[in-house]
Amino acid sequence: MSELRSQKYWRNRDPEERVRNTHIPKRFRQDTLDNYKTTANNATTLQLINKWLESVETYVEDGQGLYIVGGSGSGKTHLAQAVLKRAVYKYNLSGMFITADKYIQMAYNEIKFGDELPEGYEDPNTMKYLQETFDIVVIDSLGSERPTDFTKRTIISLIESRYHEKLTTIVTTTMKPSALEQMYSASVASIIKSCCYVAPLKGDDYRISQWIEENAG
Repeated sequence: MSELRSQKYWRNRDPEERVRNTHIPKRFRQDTLDNYKTTANNATTLQLINKWLESVETYVEDGQGLYIVGGSGSGKTHLAQAVLKRAVYKYNLSGMFITADKYIQMAYNEIKFGDELPEGYEDPNTMKYLQETFDIVVIDSLGSERPTDFTKRTIISLIESRYHEKLTTIVTTTMKPSALEQMYSASVASIIKSCCYVAPLKGDDYRISQWIEENAG
């Protein structure tokens, strides 16, 4: 059994270790805010995100996060993990990236198998850290999971736990905030409204635009 570590412990790791501990997927590890392409459609949102980062310690103290919403391929994950990396590297903050599906798998495995957790998240205290310890957690692709009673309860529990502990959550999703109540609950919709700045991404598929630009000619 791994020792349960405190918030102070995770904050005081070396910057490189804090970044490694975010569990950002390999595909996104080279993506930064500097190499995210600014367009007329996303310029205002990028200003909002950069302003949030400039005062990240204050926002984390207040438990104030981001709700990055846009269509498939709009660059939501690129932005969310880039924000997380910069915040935990530059400041004494802890954080982790996890998809909604992966978190649900983790919760299911814990109930069904005890200690058989998803690859990369083997520490048996990971769920506790996500719920009530890490300063910033990115919940990626919220709403993409199967809408069963178990998945809904699991996501509701995570969001409510972090809210009650006044911890910062960054969400990426294709769901407009108005759809949260129908998908999850009125409490989740209210929490997101009160503790997340909505950062909308509009326009063309970001991944396709990047591919065209890189392969033109």
